[in-house]
Amino acid sequence: MERERVELFEYASTEAVRALLPILDDFERGWASTPRMRNTARHELIYQRFYDSLKRLGLEPIVSVGRPFDPNIHHAN
Repeated sequence: MERERVELFEYASTEAVRALLPILDDFERGWASTPRMRNTARHELIYQRFYDSLKRLGLEPIVSVGRPFDPNIHHAN
């Protein structure tokens, strides 16, 4: 029973992260394309809190630009 509860929690966490990552991507794209937004402390705070929340869930960015594709860490669509 405990193992099932842990698996359910992990699945729910995975699904939550999958739902949130596109929002972070959109935020970063908007931030990069709008200099006025980049200079707003409120937006910086929101971004940092969101980023830190994902990091506490165990997510960290993977540096992939200029590196060969590694199927162990990269996901190709």
